[in-house]
Amino acid sequence: MIIVMNTTVEPEEPFGIPTYFAILVIVSCVFSIIGGAVIMLSYMCLPQIRTAARRLVVYLTVADLLTAIGNLVGMTRYVVLSNEGRIGCGKVDDLREICVVQSALTTYSAMCSLFWTVALAVYLYMNIACRDAWRARRSVLYCHIVSWGIPGVIVLTAAIGNVLGDDLSETTVGWCWISTCSGTRRRQVVWMLGTGKAWEPVAGILAIVFFVLVKCHSPMTPDRRYTIHLNRDDVGENADDEPEDGANKHLAIIPIVFIVLRMWGTIRFFLHVTDDNPLPRATDGFLLVLQGIGDSGQGFCNCIIFCLSSRKLNEYFSDWCTNCWCACKRCCPSICREYKDLEQFHKFMSSNRGYDRSQSSDYTSHRSMVVPTYQYGTMPPITELSSTPGDPSRRLSF
Repeated sequence: MIIVMNTTVEPEEPFGIPTYFAILVIVSCVFSIIGGAVIMLSYMCLPQIRTAARRLVVYLTVADLLTAIGNLVGMTRYVVLSNEGRIGCGKVDDLREICVVQSALTTYSAMCSLFWTVALAVYLYMNIACRDAWRARRSVLYCHIVSWGIPGVIVLTAAIGNVLGDDLSETTVGWCWISTCSGTRRRQVVWMLGTGKAWEPVAGILAIVFFVLVKCHSPMTPDRRYTIHLNRDDVGENADDEPEDGANKHLAIIPIVFIVLRMWGTIRFFLHVTDDNPLPRATDGFLLVLQGIGDSGQGFCNCIIFCLSSRKLNEYFSDWCTNCWCACKRCCPSICREYKDLEQFHKFMSSNRGYDRSQSSDYTSHRSMVVPTYQYGTMPPITELSSTPGDPSRRLSF
């Protein structure tokens, strides 16, 4: 029976996490780590996509990456101890130091992720709705102080107070957070609220408000489009092929994704601490699944949004996948040669008036990588084609 009162509580039997679900959480952590690595490497290797908003996403990615690593370590520790039957208060735990370090890491990174999500929403509001990009960029310094500093002070205080430890999956999914094996119940709940759960509803409300404000200012007037066009002409060839405002509107979805992913853990927590009776196993198990995937998968979801916010990045990954495909087809190089010749043919024919690539009989999908319908070697080299657009006598027929 879970009641918030000033008495020492003996926790109930911990909720057992099935092995298949532990594997699912570990997979979610791995995907989030890969997604975070993709975001950071893309930002470092492609200067043309470096905008102020994407820089904030990189800072958010660092926090999400640490969270995924911490959750992965915590879940691995849980699996090891669970197999040996050492989950519970008073049982031998030779991995307690790992638990405390992991609790400090994930508590800090989760709060940093929360603050950076709100900071991103505020920045996009100032840049898109208020049209004040200069002040928005100056506010990034204050975002660093708040987003890295406040969580650090809170976690340091919690570590000094010796409240970090294993909560027996009562409000988490295998990883450590606030220890439920010592102290009064009221003290435990206060620390859980202060180390994240009281901040999450506030951050969710702010994210929704700023998202609505940004979407209300989404339609651009012709003057605004003209201004963006002029700005694009000034930045040169290294600029992204999409206006910064357009990319920012894609990134504005990140705070909403944060709410969808993190809301399940918050709901489960408040149901635990406010209900006099324990949650039914079915309800707790359902929320446990969503919390385990959501708390660990934000980095992967942010990676998808980050990649969709830039056409340059999409083209880069498309070319990279094509090169990998051709590298894997070295045993049959004619396939890649035919594909490249077909691409050159379509580039040449696109200069002809009235040519529609999608209606071409020999057109095949780039993603399917199907061999073109004509036989290799029958198409004349591109250098022999007429350079005069629209000359029907030089058109090819298959």
